[in-house]
Amino acid sequence: MLFYPWRNELSDLQCGHETFENMYLTVARLLEKKAKQYEGKVIDLEKAIEEAENDCNENDQIAPATQQVEMEDAEIGPTESEQYVHFNPDRPTEHRLYDMSREVGIEARTVELTNHANRISESDYFDLIRSLNKKQWEFFQHVVTWVKTKHEPFYTFLTGGAGCGKSVVVRTIFQALHRHLCSIEGEDPDDIKNSSLCSYWKGSLQYKWSDHSQCFPDTTK
Repeated sequence: MLFYPWRNELSDLQCGHETFENMYLTVARLLEKKAKQYEGKVIDLEKAIEEAENDCNENDQIAPATQQVEMEDAEIGPTESEQYVHFNPDRPTEHRLYDMSREVGIEARTVELTNHANRISESDYFDLIRSLNKKQWEFFQHVVTWVKTKHEPFYTFLTGGAGCGKSVVVRTIFQALHRHLCSIEGEDPDDIKNSSLCSYWKGSLQYKWSDHSQCFPDTTK
């Protein structure tokens, strides 16, 4: 009765017959027909199983002890290596960021970041840029691009209602210009100053940017 579809043993297999034998005799031809459909594949299935077992045996002959070694290693668990201790990502920061320059006899390549006054962290700076909307971004790009590519003074007007983000735009521009002026080749970042003077109008901000020499002219000349 394995080849006869059923869900409930009493209602589907017996189907009103007094015994299961009587039910089998009733559907015997159907069962024989279904059995032939599957019995023809038994030989192919046995052959596939035999080939798979042979392949496993061949692999065992190539590396017979590999499986045993892997099982033993799994029971022991991971062990920390003293030779490669500096490359362990779970180690403290001084180990994960270890500089090998001294050991191999070359100049150290460790980059040291200098903190400048009035400069926020890089992550806060990028968050500030991402917070700008389309209009704020266009104004920011206009001012920063002008300062980077031209030397002529320019005047621009930033307006909007209270709380619309004027101060955020100005702060973002200040941080961008501070990074640009402190990265000019051949200049000392400590000698370059970026200052802003602010006056409040109704719904507007007037800023004036200038460098160190403009704010504090040399009167000794």
